[in-house]
Amino acid sequence: MRLSFLGVVMLLAGCSTLPSVTPADEAWLLGGITLPGPAAEVTEATVPPEDHLLAITPEMQRFAEEAVAGASTPRGKVRALLEAIIDPARLGLRFAEDATYGAAEVFERRRADCLSFTALFVALSRHVGLDAKFNEVDVPPVWDLSDSGTLIRYRHMNALIRLGPEHWQVVDILPEDYDSSFPQRPVSDREALAQYYNNLAVQFLLQDRLREAQQHLVRAIELAPRTSHLWGNLGSTYRRAGEAHAAKLAYVKAMRLDPEDETAIKNAARALAADGDTRLARALAHRMTQVQRRNPYDRYREGLEALAEGRYESALRHARAAIRLYDREHRFHYLLGLVHERLGNTEAARESFERAIELASGERAQRYQRRLETLLSAN
Repeated sequence: MRLSFLGVVMLLAGCSTLPSVTPADEAWLLGGITLPGPAAEVTEATVPPEDHLLAITPEMQRFAEEAVAGASTPRGKVRALLEAIIDPARLGLRFAEDATYGAAEVFERRRADCLSFTALFVALSRHVGLDAKFNEVDVPPVWDLSDSGTLIRYRHMNALIRLGPEHWQVVDILPEDYDSSFPQRPVSDREALAQYYNNLAVQFLLQDRLREAQQHLVRAIELAPRTSHLWGNLGSTYRRAGEAHAAKLAYVKAMRLDPEDETAIKNAARALAADGDTRLARALAHRMTQVQRRNPYDRYREGLEALAEGRYESALRHARAAIRLYDREHRFHYLLGLVHERLGNTEAARESFERAIELASGERAQRYQRRLETLLSAN
């Protein structure tokens, strides 16, 4: 931890400062609060059983076997299986953000989010003898001028398939959004299942089906009790249900598990302010500011705002700061190019646009190329 943050860290680290979350509190959060809804118990009738995510049918087994029949190597099997899954003339699987299903349901519906696609691929890969794992990726936040102004964070999942003793291949339903430089880690089936329950819970939460969201989050936390965002989502569920004290405890638990999690800090600060603890809420707000200064995507957001408001020198500082923190994000270089263009620095703008094109792919790279051509034709 940097020295400049020492005062804030000392303030937040003391056990007498943040409210304690005892084992009894945790038990109450997970089992002592009944929200209105269709069921009073967490049962398999309301929450899918643990074998649901990776279970496959005889039809799926035949599909996988036929897909890899002509392949003799792990790499060949991976390629053949992936082609069979995405080929419109065969399974024709499509990506859909709201398609959170177990492997068998994905096979039937032919729609999947990233986790559900990964579950299908892992399950089928294992059936044909491949060593397959879930891989959790910290995909950067998404921010664009067309967005609502919210910095969006999400957990991304893809598959890792062993090709050799030290060689693994990534299989991703959204390869254009994946970068091998992103922080990532293999996770157990148990952790993947917890994320599956979390994804279902978020869908229920967005529909204000709070009891069902609670049920799924309780099951998720039972599987992965040290995963901060699960506690944070449970806190949001309780907040929407009017359970202010429960929400505060869940948010504080999330922050204790991950003191650098911006969402956890923000939610804990709001809950403490609502509870009248303005001093600690202000300290958390200050910590939030310090964390954001170390986050390249927050610097990018500030740069976009400065550019939109005509504060070009400020936009330039923020864009450069974002690139210093992480130089493989095409959005940062494109922003820097836009700022240089507004400042009349044609050569610097050209270099930034070219770097953005180099890092981007697909439609985004084509968009950057068009902007570069416009710049060059005007000069």
